[in-house]
Amino acid sequence: MTHSEYERAKFALEHALKRRSRQYVGLAILFCLAWGLGAAVFITSALVGHWDAGWVVIPSWFLLIWGWAIPVSLAKRVIERPGSELNHSIDDLQDKVRVYETAAWKPYEEQLDVYYTAMFGKRSGSDWESA
Repeated sequence: MTHSEYERAKFALEHALKRRSRQYVGLAILFCLAWGLGAAVFITSALVGHWDAGWVVIPSWFLLIWGWAIPVSLAKRVIERPGSELNHSIDDLQDKVRVYETAAWKPYEEQLDVYYTAMFGKRSGSDWESA
């Protein structure tokens, strides 16, 4: 892989990640709106039908305080499903970028290993001469 191919793959990866992020936000908003509508219908029907009973308060508080967590987690599961074409392309691009980056750093890592061995390894005259 050449450097220009690496740059194109990195650019495509950034855009794919942004696209997945936008889809996640859109679905989370949609699911939260649907959940809010359902909560409003439940609270309204419970208040109208059972105004005298005190059991309406607890589910209403649950829906108002923690109700956002369910639709957000559902949106996350929908976006991160393993069979998605977008997730396959993101995985492929991440593999390409990772392979290029590790190949580019390989000579430097080998040189650092030699220095590390020379500084912190066994100290004998033959080790210092070979490094």
